[in-house]
Amino acid sequence: MTVGAGAGDGDNNGSNTVFQLSGATANTAIGGGTGGSSGAAASGGSGGGAGSWEGSGTSVGAGTSGQGNSGGTGAGWSTPNVSGRTAPQTYIGGGGGGSGATGGNYHGPNNFYGGNGGVGINWKSLGTYYAGGGGGGVQNGDNGNDLARGGLGGNGGGGAGSFVNGGSGGYASPNVNWGTGTTLSAAESTMRGVVNTGGGGGGYGFGAPGQGPGPQAPGFITSGGKRGGSGIVIIRYSGDQVGTGGTVSSAGGYTYHTFTSSGTYIS
Repeated sequence: MTVGAGAGDGDNNGSNTVFQLSGATANTAIGGGTGGSSGAAASGGSGGGAGSWEGSGTSVGAGTSGQGNSGGTGAGWSTPNVSGRTAPQTYIGGGGGGSGATGGNYHGPNNFYGGNGGVGINWKSLGTYYAGGGGGGVQNGDNGNDLARGGLGGNGGGGAGSFVNGGSGGYASPNVNWGTGTTLSAAESTMRGVVNTGGGGGGYGFGAPGQGPGPQAPGFITSGGKRGGSGIVIIRYSGDQVGTGGTVSSAGGYTYHTFTSSGTYIS
C-alpha cells in the first residue's frame, strides 16, 4: 500500500494512492487536481475548481472516469451589486470535484459565493464519506458590503473556501473576519482537507491592505489553495482475521485492515 499525501499549499496535485497485490496490476486512486487561479484548473482523480482572472473564469479541471468528477466554474467581473454600487476586482472560484458529484459553480453577481465542493462517496454505505471536494475562494473588491462567502467543503473531508471583502479578510463556515478574535491558524485549519479522507483543500483569495496569510503590500491581490487530505486504503473481507497489516478491526461479520500510511498487507 502506498498512501498518497494531500497536495501542499499552492498549485500542485495530490499524490496517488496505490494498492497492489503481488504479481498483479496495481489499483491506483489518482490524486486530485489543483484549483485554478489565473490559469486553468488541473485534472486528476477529481478535477480542481476553476478560478477567475481578468473578468472571466478559467477552465475547470476534469475528473477521471470511475474515480471522480470535474470541478465547478468560476467567474470574475466588475458589476453593480445589490446596493447599486460596483464591485471591482471580484474573483470567484468554483468548488473542487468530489468522488460522488461535480464541484459547485460560482454564485453571482449580486452575492459573491464560491462554489461548494462536490460530495464524496459513502463507502460501502457505512456512513463514512471519502474524497469530498474543497470549496471555492472569493476576493470581492466592494469595501462597503459583506457579500463574499467561500464555498463549503464537500462531505468527505473537503475544506471550506475563504473570502475577502475589500481587503478585510475572513473565512467561510463560520463567516468570521480577521481581527474579531479568531486566530489565523484556527481559520486556516477549516480550509485544509481532512487527513486520511482524500478530501480537497479549500481555495482562497485575499488582498490589501496588509492582510492575508503572508506579507501583503497595499493593492496586492493573490490567491491559491490549502493543503488537501491524505489518502487511505481499507481492505475488507468476510469472517475472522486471516491477514496482518494496518490497523485491524471487525464489525458486522467483516474484518477490516485500515492503512493511514504506506505499509504491507500479508495474508
